[in-house]
Amino acid sequence: MSSWFDDWDREVQEIEGIESVAGFMTALVAIEKPRVEAINLVTGDREFPDDLREKIQGHIALWAISGSLPATDRAWEYATSTRCSRLSMELHDDFHEVARRGISTRFGRLSDSPSQILALRDEYDEETS
Repeated sequence: MSSWFDDWDREVQEIEGIESVAGFMTALVAIEKPRVEAINLVTGDREFPDDLREKIQGHIALWAISGSLPATDRAWEYATSTRCSRLSMELHDDFHEVARRGISTRFGRLSDSPSQILALRDEYDEETS
């Protein structure tokens, strides 16, 4: 299994010591934003299963601090009180499900690592263009 989500969690753990809520949340957004963008690219692929796309996008809508929508009160309260990312936990589980399904696409089998999925897709696109 990939370490993509483990790295995310480790980065969040490194900012736990930031005393101010605003400072912690700013750091959390900086960690979360590029990961949400990568996940949006992955789930936006035409071969990504619709049911998983909806589930993942639902978790982003509910738990993202850095999303295109303002963070929900629930996400804000969770992040500030626990000093961790509920989004990471939910998406980690979702991507384990992606890998368990063994989904084959035009560019290869989907894994539990969004960065690996994007790399495979980019490599495929370069080879076929």
